[in-house]
Amino acid sequence: MAFDPHSVIGSSLRSKPIMTSADSTLSRSVDQATPIARANPWKIGFIAYPAYDLSFFILSPLIALSMILLLDTTQSGWAMQPHAIFGYKAPLLVLFISVWTYAHLFAVVFRSHVNQTVFKRHRIRFVIVPALLFLSFVGSPMIRVIGLGVAIFWDIYHSSMQNFGLGRIYDANLGNPAEQGRGLDIWMNHLAYIGPIFIGINFQYHFHLLQPLELAGLNTQHIVTLILTAQQTLGFCVISAAAIFIPYYIYRYWKMSREGYQVSPQKILLILSVATGSTWAWGFLRPVEAFFVANFFHGLQYFAIVWWTEKKSLAETLHLPKETWGRNLALAFFLFVVTVVGVWYLVMGMSSSLWAASLASVIALMHFWYDGFIWSVRKQEI
Repeated sequence: MAFDPHSVIGSSLRSKPIMTSADSTLSRSVDQATPIARANPWKIGFIAYPAYDLSFFILSPLIALSMILLLDTTQSGWAMQPHAIFGYKAPLLVLFISVWTYAHLFAVVFRSHVNQTVFKRHRIRFVIVPALLFLSFVGSPMIRVIGLGVAIFWDIYHSSMQNFGLGRIYDANLGNPAEQGRGLDIWMNHLAYIGPIFIGINFQYHFHLLQPLELAGLNTQHIVTLILTAQQTLGFCVISAAAIFIPYYIYRYWKMSREGYQVSPQKILLILSVATGSTWAWGFLRPVEAFFVANFFHGLQYFAIVWWTEKKSLAETLHLPKETWGRNLALAFFLFVVTVVGVWYLVMGMSSSLWAASLASVIALMHFWYDGFIWSVRKQEI
């Protein structure tokens, strides 16, 4: 699962830049926005264009869920059969989503390092910090496994905030003030994406991922046991919160709309799509299928975000012409690089190699961190 509260997306099909809020600084780039009277959201409300947004952003959770349900209905079981690739053996579904997930983690490099305008502003964050973190992971098993634990739960938060960021972009595109409704949307997206994890049958598998912490001498079993024992209570709290907050959310937006705030249908459809996909995945699917749904749709959104915002800078960096074929070559290069890195992770990052595992952890953490501030930097360009 992985973008977070941290994105200001610029450049749409229109000449007017799109600004959003995927983290605490994101929405401040449009804090002077004024609602557009009777704006048509189906003409100006999209980030790219309808087919692009619906396929890669809005309906991506349902697309991922449909893929799993289709595999289940075929009853062939081929996706769950063990396959070997470069010496690593696992079900085909696991092999694919492992490459996919790590490829999307590395894609942040095209936003941080490849884009020279951004890179020159924060060289220390992009060069020195990851180097020091890598050396720390290599030199200390304790730091390495703590980093792994942080990455697991940061990933969940980060994924939820990616959906929040996209939703705020849709609102901002209609000219709504950046701060208005921000808190409501943050909690609604947490409820839609994270809430089902607490009430679903797959809740326990998130904590099984912490087992490597035991290797560093950290006794997490007692804490995990207490949390799992309290799942019924946690689930009750989530359901109760939903029963109270959802009507309040609807009421607040109804009231704001009467005062001139224009609610984006794209945002509402995105929230419903995420809630449906997350609830079905964590509540009814097998663990590997649930993780597939969450990671696939999150990665699909992120690839689409990076390409749409960075295609121009990437083509310029590669000295490719502005014509369509130049952009196509840039896209091919982008997909090739992230795929190679994803396969590398499958071959080396999941192995017993200390250096490879440390590098894989650094890339994951830097992905979450970089996405947390890059667009607050880029807003200066808008």
